[in-house]
Amino acid sequence: MKKALFFVLFFVTLLSVFGCASAEMGILFSADETYRSEKPYTAAPLTFEATIRFPSGTKGRGGMIFSNYGETDPEVTLEIYTLGHPKLSWTGSNGKQFSVTFKNVDVRTNKWTHLAFVRDIEAGKALCYVNGELAQELPMTDVSAAIPTAPMCLGGDMRANNSVYFKGELRNAAVFSDVRTADEIKADAAAYPLDDESLLVCYDAAAYDYDEWIFRDLSSHQHDAAAIVRNPNSMWLKEKDPVTDYAYSFAVIGDTQMITYHTPDRLPVLYQWIVDHKEEKKIEFVMGLGDITEKSSLSEFIVAQDSIRLLDNVVPYSVIRGNHDGVASFKKYFPISHYENIIYDAYDYSMLNTCYELIIGDIQYLIMCLDFGPNEAVLNWAGKVIAAHPNHNVIITTHAYLNLDGALLVPPDVSAPSLLHKGSSDGDIIWEKLVSKYENIVLVLCGHIAHPDLVLNTRIGDHGNTVTEMLVNFQFMDRDFGPSGMICMLYFSEDGSHVQVEYYSSVRNKYYGPQNQFSFDLPVIRAQ
Repeated sequence: MKKALFFVLFFVTLLSVFGCASAEMGILFSADETYRSEKPYTAAPLTFEATIRFPSGTKGRGGMIFSNYGETDPEVTLEIYTLGHPKLSWTGSNGKQFSVTFKNVDVRTNKWTHLAFVRDIEAGKALCYVNGELAQELPMTDVSAAIPTAPMCLGGDMRANNSVYFKGELRNAAVFSDVRTADEIKADAAAYPLDDESLLVCYDAAAYDYDEWIFRDLSSHQHDAAAIVRNPNSMWLKEKDPVTDYAYSFAVIGDTQMITYHTPDRLPVLYQWIVDHKEEKKIEFVMGLGDITEKSSLSEFIVAQDSIRLLDNVVPYSVIRGNHDGVASFKKYFPISHYENIIYDAYDYSMLNTCYELIIGDIQYLIMCLDFGPNEAVLNWAGKVIAAHPNHNVIITTHAYLNLDGALLVPPDVSAPSLLHKGSSDGDIIWEKLVSKYENIVLVLCGHIAHPDLVLNTRIGDHGNTVTEMLVNFQFMDRDFGPSGMICMLYFSEDGSHVQVEYYSSVRNKYYGPQNQFSFDLPVIRAQ
């Protein structure tokens, strides 16, 4: 199988007649691959442009956007240097190295930004434009520009470990052989002129070739950039053996707080993927695991509500509250009135604690969704509902239950619910007073504790029954690029006893880690 080399983010939109800018797409890079053009430029690059989004708070070198470093001179590089400052470096006609660093500019804004960098040799100055406006002008001592004889790389360079790959997200990039004017750069920010004779190369997310892992050059020069594998054992898998032998599936969404807070435009991508693949993947239910937001802010809840409601009238789903989600805001933006037609029962007439009935073939499911650290009264209510449905296979979802080693989450771990909110039940209490007592509870799903991998555990209940437990929380797994929009897919056999698991990134269009693509068995309760 081929290993993952790249991902293009978000919906593929049509290119405009005159340009290649797209509203929702972005490119992510890593040290595992280098994208190298097939041939060198035929003219000296004098203007570099790119639309990027760079994570706030990033430390160290931000990485190369264009570079032929590591090959033969003359060298030309455009990178984001330390503290988010853009830096241009090149070899002059006299063989000497020159560089300018635009220290008045910091790209670490976490917002889409169009940048342009001009080497005006005749005027002896280098210019940096941000969103079409001149941001800084610096003197430039080189009196001519040499044509680079080695092909250029996009998003990295040819040094051995590709350590300075681009750490941000790139929507598009272009290089021109002329000194672009301020008016031209403003126009370029909206759409690059593909018919301009000075355009040496133009890359866009929408023109990426998924099958061949090539950035197609939209200019007339055919400077396509193909991936060179650096680490064939990358944890990101572009391809894997497909799951084909299954009757239906559930989608599980771990903590989305980092997406909602840092990259809110990625959140609808996650839920739209479910909508788009509902029929193909035979998705019967979608389960959320809480911490929908990071700061429980108005803007976060609005984007969360809008994104999650993409599932309305497409596939039934549940939402639960995490400790980062304020009670009042959760009730406001997820009112029970909106869900009365799909919930089976609710405690205290709110979405804080609900259950859903799902019948697939001759298998009956009861999906019990519990608030963060459910108190004793809630556990008693849940127990009574479960006891009244002995022929239903019960799946419990609650925000905090397992630790990353599969043990129950209890003090002195600082993340234990009882230490965060007085009166909350820790993992051991949920197990002892609810999960262990009912032999028809087959699966418990939780989040809260950040871990890049899925955590699977089994525990034996009071009746000798096996309960499978799973921690799903991708919260911090992708520090360089931000949240990856992970979806844990559970594919069930027709009799419900065998489950195949895929851990998939809706943002990267990749699977994460062979260790997260596995299967397990469940006991199945059938109607008597």
